[in-house]
Amino acid sequence: MNSFSSINMNFNPSVIFKNTDITPSIQRHLSKVYFTLGLTLLMAGCGVQAHLMYSLGGNLTYLGIIACMLLLNFYRHDVNISLLLLCLLGFFKGASIGPLISQVLYIDPSILFTAFTSTCALFLSFSITALFTKRRTFLYLGSILSSGLMIMLLMSLLNTFIYIPYMNLTHLYGGLFIFSGYILYDTQIIIERAAANNNRRTNNHINDALQLDVI
Repeated sequence: MNSFSSINMNFNPSVIFKNTDITPSIQRHLSKVYFTLGLTLLMAGCGVQAHLMYSLGGNLTYLGIIACMLLLNFYRHDVNISLLLLCLLGFFKGASIGPLISQVLYIDPSILFTAFTSTCALFLSFSITALFTKRRTFLYLGSILSSGLMIMLLMSLLNTFIYIPYMNLTHLYGGLFIFSGYILYDTQIIIERAAANNNRRTNNHINDALQLDVI
């Protein structure tokens, strides 16, 4: 109770609306985050290829994902072990979506290329926007995006009882819009967390890359 009172006494409303630039140390931290995320994406591609060659995707890879997520919580302060677990997580996730990838390749291989390039372009565009925008600009998206997800969930439940025209298109483009916003939101959350811990050794680019990977 006393700690709660001290927080209220030290609260400064101007902190919420400050727009300071990203410091070089935060930029270096972000470069580590995106390098780690790219490494995870590479391992996911290896997982997809492994499934296409050896049919690895299935219940075991789902269990591998759960195991890696649990172990990441235990070893979050060990960078080397966390990086290894994150790479394994990417591999297992790639192998898990391998069956879906194989179906897409059977229907039309160009779909996979279009989806991959579009996702990379979208992610890079919104991430660059978040990096070069003044801090905290997109921090207020959290409540808006959560509300959007809740509305889509309610509409989906309602659609099971009452037919809603164009519901599939609404989910497709609404989900695209919401998760694009989450890229902006999560990137700036990472920036704020790195700024808050700027003089400490708690900046863990593994956890930040995992946060973007979960998107």
